[in-house]
Amino acid sequence: MDKVTAFDALFTNNQIQKLKVLISYVDSPMQRQLAIYIKFLELKYTLELFQRSPQLTVSPAPQEGPPDPGRLCQEVSPYCSPGERNQLNQFASMFQAMSHYQEIMEMVKMFQDMFPEGMSFPGAEAAGSEGGEGGADGMAPDPMSAGLGGLFGGGMPDISQLMSMMNMMQPGNSAPAEPPPPDNTP
Repeated sequence: MDKVTAFDALFTNNQIQKLKVLISYVDSPMQRQLAIYIKFLELKYTLELFQRSPQLTVSPAPQEGPPDPGRLCQEVSPYCSPGERNQLNQFASMFQAMSHYQEIMEMVKMFQDMFPEGMSFPGAEAAGSEGGEGGADGMAPDPMSAGLGGLFGGGMPDISQLMSMMNMMQPGNSAPAEPPPPDNTP
């Protein structure tokens, strides 16, 4: 049962429901009067219901965590005009983008916590220490590395650091694996 139907069912009784069925069997002038009378009975029933049961809630308590604006937009959408539906879709997209941004920022924070001294990228030290734009070989540092380095506050870890971390995470491994010796063949 959807939320609208559940809400309507809570604030009515069988007598009112019978009148709703009856309305289609009476002539037009009588339908108007009966419709107003039905709404009056629903209001009266609702007031009496809350008076008898002050602790009554209209819907279950919200789930743990923050509300999901995207889901709200989806649930309200069938009751909206095309223009309102378009606005809801824009809001839902905006909320989804904000959620993705928040996830990325949490991941960045996690990396910063894992590497509080900053991360280094092979060759980044040489590039910064030569005083010029290039590294020791006179070439500019890799733009991807530089961009990611700015994101993580200094550079990306080199592959041997990443492999050591992955090995430590493997079950049964407590010490980081030694990196292979460099290949000195010409």
